[in-house]
Amino acid sequence: MTDRVAIIPARGGSKRISRKNIRDFFGRPIIQYSIENAQRVCTRVIVSTEDAEIAQFAKDLGCEVHQRSFEMARDEVGTQAVAANVLQDMRIKLARVLLVYPCAPLVAAVDFQEALEHRGYAVAVGAEPLRDGGAFYAGSARDFREQVPLYNRNTRLVVLPEERVCDINEESDWLTAESKYARQHGLQDPQISRCSLVEEVAKRLGGFVENGTMVIP
Repeated sequence: MTDRVAIIPARGGSKRISRKNIRDFFGRPIIQYSIENAQRVCTRVIVSTEDAEIAQFAKDLGCEVHQRSFEMARDEVGTQAVAANVLQDMRIKLARVLLVYPCAPLVAAVDFQEALEHRGYAVAVGAEPLRDGGAFYAGSARDFREQVPLYNRNTRLVVLPEERVCDINEESDWLTAESKYARQHGLQDPQISRCSLVEEVAKRLGGFVENGTMVIP
C-alpha cells in the first residue's frame, strides 16, 4: 500500500489576517483542526513552516516539521511548489500526498478519502457556485515533484457540502467560517454573542444599535 503523507503549509505571516494559521478558533489554534483530521487518514503529517511558534505547536501535536526557508515562504510561492520542496528535502519519492490548508476547520477526515483514492490530482471544491474549496487537494508525489498542472484532464473534483466550504482569506471569511462551524456543532454563533455585547454596552450608555452601529444620543 502506498504511504499517505499529509503536508500542511503554514507560514507565520499573513497579509490580511494577522497570525491567521494559529489564531484561536473555538478554543483551539485553527491549524489544529487540519492536523488532527490529517492524522486520522495519513501515516505521516508534515507541517512546513518558517515560524518557530508554529513549528513547536506542530511538534507538540506529533507532527514532523519541515523547516521552510524564508525564500519559500514568500507570498508568491504557491502550495504546489512548497509541497515539492518538502518532498525533495525529506526524500519522499513514493506516496499519495494530501495537501491540507492550515485554515480548514469545516472539513472532516472522511472528506479526504475520495481524494486519497484517486490516482491523479483531486481538488476539493464548493458547488454553489463551483469554486476552489480552500481546504485540500491530493496528488502523487511524482506529480508534485514534476509540477504537473493542478487542473488537467485527469483531475477529479471532490465536491464538498456547502456548509463545509469556506476559503478563509479576509476577516469576513473568518466570520463566515465561525458561523458555519457553530451550526455544524450546535454551538452559539460568536457573532450573535458579539452583537448582544454591543447592544448591552449601548443600553448601559443610554444609547442603541442601528444597522450594526452603536448610537449614543
